[in-house]
Amino acid sequence: MRVLLAEDNDAIRDLMQEMIGKRSHTVDAVVNGLEALKAVQAKVYDVVVMDMHMPVMDGCEATHLIRALDGPHSKIPIVALTAGLTESQRATYVAAGVDQIVAKPAHWPTLFKAIETRGQTAPDEAVQAGNAPPPPVAALNDAALNDLGSVIGEASLARLLDSFRDGLNEDGEKLEAAVQAEDLKAARRTGHRLKGTCRQFGALELAEIGAAIEAATGLDDVARRMAEITPARTRLAAALAARAQSALQDAPG
Repeated sequence: MRVLLAEDNDAIRDLMQEMIGKRSHTVDAVVNGLEALKAVQAKVYDVVVMDMHMPVMDGCEATHLIRALDGPHSKIPIVALTAGLTESQRATYVAAGVDQIVAKPAHWPTLFKAIETRGQTAPDEAVQAGNAPPPPVAALNDAALNDLGSVIGEASLARLLDSFRDGLNEDGEKLEAAVQAEDLKAARRTGHRLKGTCRQFGALELAEIGAAIEAATGLDDVARRMAEITPARTRLAAALAARAQSALQDAPG
């Protein structure tokens, strides 16, 4: 299958390309809804995997405009990826024209099934499986990374973790800039991004901090939670190092 992936988060986009590609699908990736709209008009795809929260043009608007196109372009199956699963949000996405909604962080079997059935999996199954309660908060959910490593290999996972760390640095800089500019909206948007990336890579403690920043009602709340990021990253680095050492010891030969 030829899959179009629309996702603005570099680390998550790279991870999804790797994981979907391992299913022997061809994956083209774009970083916003406008690029997705142009892509489906330029090339034939079997399915679009569309994040709902992107800059320039979000996934909801892009879906609506794709459905308004002439000809077969308008009929392409669209699988929505989102951490927003309230009834009103789901209703908005369905009204825009998505075929199926899969929760973030991605539950891989659910996402693969949604892609390979072209968005025809039962919606409740996709939402429930992808929105399972998270494990207890810890620096790192080893099981999540072990699952990824088993599919894409430890070398590929190490490369993606480097991208993940770069993203954490970028998010930290954006949060500092938002606080200095007294821009609560930008800070909350970055918190949302931090939450999503960290959940996908099993960095549970940092994901919780991102969620708190996303929900912050004032810049004082943002600054207070920002102070927790550095010690949480230190604990995450130690957990990743311990996991890497364990993987090395378990390697054959």
